[in-house]
Amino acid sequence: MLLTGLKEKYNTHFTQGNLNNHIGVPITLIRIEEGCEAVVCEMGMSGKGEIEYLTGLVRPNLAVITNIGTMHIEHLGSQEGILKAKMEIVEGMGNNGVLVLNGDDALLQTQRNATDKKVVYFGNQNQTNDVLGYHVKQEESVLSFDVKAENTDRRKATHLHVFSNVRHCKKTTPTNSPEPAFIRFFILLFARYILPLQ
Repeated sequence: MLLTGLKEKYNTHFTQGNLNNHIGVPITLIRIEEGCEAVVCEMGMSGKGEIEYLTGLVRPNLAVITNIGTMHIEHLGSQEGILKAKMEIVEGMGNNGVLVLNGDDALLQTQRNATDKKVVYFGNQNQTNDVLGYHVKQEESVLSFDVKAENTDRRKATHLHVFSNVRHCKKTTPTNSPEPAFIRFFILLFARYILPLQ
């Protein structure tokens, strides 16, 4: 989704397939061509220290963490261990780096003061989010919502088209978690409208 938003404005290179590990990330970086203005590089991990290594290669100025789930919990022991591993992303960020976190995720909510990087929270449940989606409605393949960012009402996100897999995501998502469709489209919104305001 970040790619979808950025490529409308910038010549953007991105991770293809699942090249998101210690082999795939260098391949992604080597393939960057002259004239590239933005890179969307997915970094995956299954254990401690992996994101720290990858972020040292990528050196991102913006990072997005959408949730703290249970994938690879057998290697990291707990969701808190997963949180710590994902937060390694800040180790490779410069002084002006921006960390974008899902503020509706209880574990990510605890990270605002855990880093010296600028943290921007997004979501549609926690009223303290820096960027808040509200009036979220989904009908068939259309998701619509309004967005409030930095006390300014922005209504540019209404009636965005949702890709066909959203119906599947909605059916398989626990009722106590944010809809993956909303998270994906918030990231799109962030890239299109909010990032240029930073």
